Amino acid sequence: MSLALVSKQVSNLEQRLHQAPLLRTIPVVLSDSKAKYLGNIVDWSSHPENKIFWWWKSGADTETQFPWLKENFESKIQELSSRHLTIYIWLGTCGLTEKSAKFIQLRSDNNDRVKHIICDTYKQIYKFLSDYPTIKLVFLELSYYSIYLWNLFQQHPEPEQFRAQD
Repeated sequence: MSLALVSKQVSNLEQRLHQAPLLRTIPVVLSDSKAKYLGNIVDWSSHPENKIFWWWKSGADTETQFPWLKENFESKIQELSSRHLTIYIWLGTCGLTEKSAKFIQLRSDNNDRVKHIICDTYKQIYKFLSDYPTIKLVFLELSYYSIYLWNLFQQHPEPEQFRAQD
């Protein structure tokens, strides 16, 4: 393949990329501080029209973010100038663990807390957003994280005591 032909194909591809349609819905992630860290490393300068919006609060658990969502939802969608959103719920980490200084541990030794978050609060979020037919809702799975490794990384004097919580 000649250099001229490759250049022509690259030029054609660039034109098509610039003419690509915008996202049909605006992506919004409702989360705790995980979103802060992820949002800070994503560079949207090349395609600002496809930006992800992050609604987050450090240390927020599912039970505090749901009332916040209900109270602020209308004003937030007005800020975005659209009622066509896909909301990704990425909550649960701070509901399952508690932080003391820079160390974390499980809030509970049984599954009651998990059942409450998933069965009760997630259902309430779903019911609330079902009143908005142009809103799509996606619940993101919590990724596995190690309480032991977190505390080891944070230089806990006795991180071995957290192995059983993993």
